[in-house]
Amino acid sequence: ASEAAGIDIPEYYVNQALNNKDVDASKVLTQRRKDIESYHSNLDLSKIKFYDLSVFEMEFKDEFDIIFSWETFEHIIDPKEALKRIYNSLKPGGISFNQYNPFFCISGGHSMCTLDYPFAHVIMTNKDFKRYTKEIIPENPPQKYSELSYNFFTKNLNRMTQHNLKQYIEEAGFETLDFITL
Repeated sequence: ASEAAGIDIPEYYVNQALNNKDVDASKVLTQRRKDIESYHSNLDLSKIKFYDLSVFEMEFKDEFDIIFSWETFEHIIDPKEALKRIYNSLKPGGISFNQYNPFFCISGGHSMCTLDYPFAHVIMTNKDFKRYTKEIIPENPPQKYSELSYNFFTKNLNRMTQHNLKQYIEEAGFETLDFITL
């Protein structure tokens, strides 16, 4: 690509912080980007832009040839609206490639709320999940383990099925070129 742009969702980091009132997500994201840049000294950073915004704040119109996301869609609370924003941001004929780890899979969205038996996250209500993470504590958990797990479970994971995703893709105006399930 002659240039690239990336977005990061600040709320994602805020929801996972031990003391989320004090977290400066933009500062965290800037540091993470610097860490990544240090591994790739040959990058021409003048051709790369980053925005600290969620897909719901994207106001781009016909701007990108391709939009790519990797293990992101399971963390977007309103994927239907996100796909509409992505569609509007693409140039005519543009492509969106999205790989996601559905909530209704064995790892439950590869989250810290993946419990100690398959599909536990699907069976439990929010109340059950909160109680479970208070009672069944892993060895050497992070501070506020139960609170962090619950925030992730309720604020950073959607319950979209593959059927829902196919429907949202169509409603946004996309033509599905391929839909691979594992």
